Amino acid sequence: MASLSGTLILSRSISVLIYTSLSEPLGGNLIIVPLLPLTQGLVQSRLNELPGVSGYSDVAVATGRLIAINGNTQYLQELDKNSSVATELYLDQLNVITGVRTVGEQPSGTLMDGRLLGPEDAGQYHLVIPNHPVLETLGVRVGSTLTYFIGDVIREFTVIGIVQPGPNAGLVPLGLGEGSVQAPIEVVPQELPFSLTVASVTPASVPAVSQALRAIPGVVVLDVTAFDSIINRVLRQIAALPLLIAGLSLFAASMLIATTVSLSTMERRRQIGVLKAIGLKRRQALAQLLVENGLIGFLGGLLGLVPTMVVVQLIPIVTEEIVRLPLPLDLVLLMLLLSTGITLVTTLLTGWAATGEKPIQALHYE
Repeated sequence: MASLSGTLILSRSISVLIYTSLSEPLGGNLIIVPLLPLTQGLVQSRLNELPGVSGYSDVAVATGRLIAINGNTQYLQELDKNSSVATELYLDQLNVITGVRTVGEQPSGTLMDGRLLGPEDAGQYHLVIPNHPVLETLGVRVGSTLTYFIGDVIREFTVIGIVQPGPNAGLVPLGLGEGSVQAPIEVVPQELPFSLTVASVTPASVPAVSQALRAIPGVVVLDVTAFDSIINRVLRQIAALPLLIAGLSLFAASMLIATTVSLSTMERRRQIGVLKAIGLKRRQALAQLLVENGLIGFLGGLLGLVPTMVVVQLIPIVTEEIVRLPLPLDLVLLMLLLSTGITLVTTLLTGWAATGEKPIQALHYE
């Protein structure tokens, strides 16, 4: 049971983690690349018309160098020399500015302080940055200034908002969505020869929206869910052998549970006979057996899940909170139901005959 639950739960967790770690940092599940400058307007008008599109963002990415915080060029001296890997990744993340212009509703994280970018910020040197504990050490808050060397010039940006990204947004350090440093697209130099548009589309509408956008000449559409299907296929192939072994282990465990419950029930024939002799009815005796063995099966299922739970909890500690595996509660519930169900069915099959005997026969047998 432990091997089966561990294989199934970890496979699902890794699959969900990879998908969300792609979609959350990118800020959507559909990436549109208009290779021809004239097609950008066609893409925007098509996205405004198509059903299932909740919002989209035009994106420009520029790599700069953070040279000062609140005028302090020695800000790195404020940090502990033994800073964590997560802190180092966050500091690298601050050197990449994502210019955005958002239409409609896009993932924006949880606003911790200040406000999000809006139309009134167009052309302004304003920033919205992801939250991190190191910000307090660096003295960064709403109203702070971050000075960048970007586009061969020095620019001073003002922090207008701090957001808490989703739990998986930080797994890909250089994202385009809520886990990135965002500024109005007009003030970010375009380093790519083409622009990017990231759209949030309902899963059911992704095929139709992708087909409509690909009909525009010179437009490339990348579907994040396609990566997810490839990853799932690879994970299924990798997990095939462990699942086979786990399935055989489950079969052996089921036989062991059935044998143990059967022997336990048969050994209690005398007890059942005494209870029936003092007036206990058959259904009451059977109900008692079902409750006792069902509880044992449930606790056994919990014990089988303990190794998997330990692994899921240890991964954030080992990776210094960079990777957090989501826990598929449906599979956890399925494993508990499977363990309890096997025990109850076995108890019912063996207990029905044991509780059906007359007290005199059960006592005489003993």
